[in-house]
Amino acid sequence: MKMFKLRIIAAIVIYAISPTIFAQHVLPSFSATWFLNSALLFLDSCGQAHYSHDVEAKGDAMAAAAKFLANPPPHTDCTWQNHKLVATYNDMPGDFVGTVIDWNTLLASHSPQLIQKWQRDCINNQGKTIDSISIVMQPSYQCTNSRFSLADEDDFRIGCSTHPGVCVADLVGRDMDSQQFKSLGHVGLTEGEVMPAIPDMVVEALNEPIIIQDNTLDNFTHRTIYWGAKYGLKNLPTQSLTDAESTQIMADTSMQQTCDYVGFTYFWNWYPCHYDQAQGKKIALFRCDSFVYNSYLEGIGVKILDYGIGMGPKDIFNAFLQPRIEHYANDSGTKNIDLPFEIGYQFGIERIMLEDAIESIFVNKIFDIKNADIATYAFVAKSSNISRDEKLSFIWKLALQYHNDELRFSYLIDCLDYLNPIELTNDILNEFDQQQNVQNKLKLMNILVDMTANDAVNLYGQLNIASLSATNIATIKHFFSNLLLHEKNLTLLEKAIFSYPHIFMPAQAKIDIDDVFQRKDIDTKTLQNNLFQNKAYFTHQLEMIFSSSEMQKTYLPALLKDIENLSVSAKSNFCNSLYFIFADADFNPPKIGFDSSKINDSVRPILLRYLETQRQEPFKADHVPIFNANSQEKMRYNWLSSYMAVKAHSIDEKNQLITNYIKNINNLSEKSAMIFYATKGVLQQFKDEELISLENLLQTSLNSANQSLVKRTAEQEQQADISRLYLQMGLSKILHLTAIMPNPRKTSK
Repeated sequence: MKMFKLRIIAAIVIYAISPTIFAQHVLPSFSATWFLNSALLFLDSCGQAHYSHDVEAKGDAMAAAAKFLANPPPHTDCTWQNHKLVATYNDMPGDFVGTVIDWNTLLASHSPQLIQKWQRDCINNQGKTIDSISIVMQPSYQCTNSRFSLADEDDFRIGCSTHPGVCVADLVGRDMDSQQFKSLGHVGLTEGEVMPAIPDMVVEALNEPIIIQDNTLDNFTHRTIYWGAKYGLKNLPTQSLTDAESTQIMADTSMQQTCDYVGFTYFWNWYPCHYDQAQGKKIALFRCDSFVYNSYLEGIGVKILDYGIGMGPKDIFNAFLQPRIEHYANDSGTKNIDLPFEIGYQFGIERIMLEDAIESIFVNKIFDIKNADIATYAFVAKSSNISRDEKLSFIWKLALQYHNDELRFSYLIDCLDYLNPIELTNDILNEFDQQQNVQNKLKLMNILVDMTANDAVNLYGQLNIASLSATNIATIKHFFSNLLLHEKNLTLLEKAIFSYPHIFMPAQAKIDIDDVFQRKDIDTKTLQNNLFQNKAYFTHQLEMIFSSSEMQKTYLPALLKDIENLSVSAKSNFCNSLYFIFADADFNPPKIGFDSSKINDSVRPILLRYLETQRQEPFKADHVPIFNANSQEKMRYNWLSSYMAVKAHSIDEKNQLITNYIKNINNLSEKSAMIFYATKGVLQQFKDEELISLENLLQTSLNSANQSLVKRTAEQEQQADISRLYLQMGLSKILHLTAIMPNPRKTSK
């Protein structure tokens, strides 16, 4: 997944109704509103520009002109006459919601309302004009009986559509695949970046070997009953997202995806990607609702709701206000679950009462995960009257009771994981050997990896745990070493490869993982192909290699050479991982990327040569069509950021190099797009007066682009629209930085 997913021009397919129904492009219509001047405020999550109007009036042209010209200056020697129309202009209105093609179509066949000049004259007794006042007013157009959409399936043009598609960071929901968890539901976020023949995508957290996945919206909607797509929260000023906000949300989903280790849980305990001091790695744990919740919280600091124990995907879905697609296949997903009972969190609850409550939840045919959250939270987290041994014993016995039930077993193992059961290492390994279910084996591998990361020696201050810790961690390491040597199930072997760098030091991990591909008893080609489709694999490889100067010299040249023989998709995953390693994005923790100062000087020239070969590769027209040019510019910035990171020896030097590059770009629309994608560290290199000057230049250029009606070819029209979008993107970013607008989120729409 690319670091930033911003949808500017996209294909629209209405999956909620039928996979064969497509959106229809329609022309904007006059909104019965006139304005004198407009200024760009922001782009929304669909890429639509929102403008403010300093003065506006409703009604027909004559009535609007009368309002605009209602207060002429007083005169004693002449009389003000009625207002009159003196000129019309074919220029496209400044806040037009369609394209130049749409406007030309309106001009040719629909007799649209035009920009008009109205005037009032003050005439004396001799019929001589003493004074005149005039205004040039513009008609405001809107999408009537349709809604703004990014593009249409037929021609991929920005404008109005009969059925809008999903936009960036929209929420989508459906029933869960499992009959046991069906009513709980499942949610994900739309990525909002589409090209022809490539469907809309959803990022979601799933209980599969790769936890955070990009899947098609078609896949999401057709697996179970689809609830629909929604947007808008009550605690957002406009109840919808700006382009910048939606981009930040999806940037956080990407950052979580490239965390060293991401686990899945049905359990209530979850945490976003963070640096674990004991493990020396970035780890994360999610289920679908917490993943969506965290994306909004980390991305823009907004709480979807007051998330707590007993919340679920339907609560997240119901918190969003507006349907993006209005006709649901089935609305069963919009109803809350009624809890049959609640369990208090007070410390005085007796162990037997809690154990009975938990057992009653798990024995039910339909597993109520929300009540399970409440009961297990009270048992393992809140109760101080139950000993650690009692908690471990009860949860482990219950897990073994349900070891043939994938969902219940998975939940209970995550509950056990919360307690860091280092004492049960041998029991867990024995259960792994006896388990027949691959998913359950994966879950047991998760808990073993987690136990090597936690500070088990000092856990709860119990000496019996301290005495077991070193021995059991050595046992776990031996277990994973044997998996690499002997495991034949490729799914389990992939999991072992991804887990290995979290257990062993980088130098040892690199050697042992490489040895796997020399095995003769497995299909190593299939294994490699599977790994190469996961960007996290390359991220792990690069992090091991960049862990020391010696590792860089030993492994990096060979790796870059091997990459040339991979498929296009594998090369793309590698480049994205390489770009991520060198990124110093504005996330929490502040420093996610690799420190440029730690690059070995002997490998800098090799890295620079490789990046030089990639300078044009991502931007070829056959790779990224012109109508998805926004993706081109994002990839161009990612490449630039990486290239400068290798050239520089510090973050400050890198930021200055990028800033100088942007300042020297002559093409204004390209400069604007690069400013939009630049990090805070880069933009802080610009002086305030430079930003203000650039803002004025972009506003002037945007007005000129909006009003230019020179005859062009279809490709030139497309280029013009893309250029206009770039100008809007850059101006939106600068307005946000300079805070010149008193309320940059206010919109007259």
